[in-house]
Amino acid sequence: MEENFRSTGHILDASNAIIAQDQSRIPKTLYTRKGAGQPVEVLQFSYMSEEADAIAAEIGRRAASGCAWHDIAVIYRQNRLSRAIEEALIQARVPYEIG
Repeated sequence: MEENFRSTGHILDASNAIIAQDQSRIPKTLYTRKGAGQPVEVLQFSYMSEEADAIAAEIGRRAASGCAWHDIAVIYRQNRLSRAIEEALIQARVPYEIG
């Protein structure tokens, strides 16, 4: 299935660009009918812990300014980042789901 019912166009454009780099993957293009949505932000860090702490802090900042928890998503490229991010979210008391 190539249609995505949850994500916006900007998120799927970013996802498609990442997926396209995997030469072993069957080509497909994800699409949505939800519109463009907000632009995707890309940040770069030197250390996993620095990245995880920044993610948790940014999520907390956005939630404090009125953004709903369910409107925030983190997409990471390497599975090894998941534990560091999860620990930072726990420490910052940010509610999360892994999906």
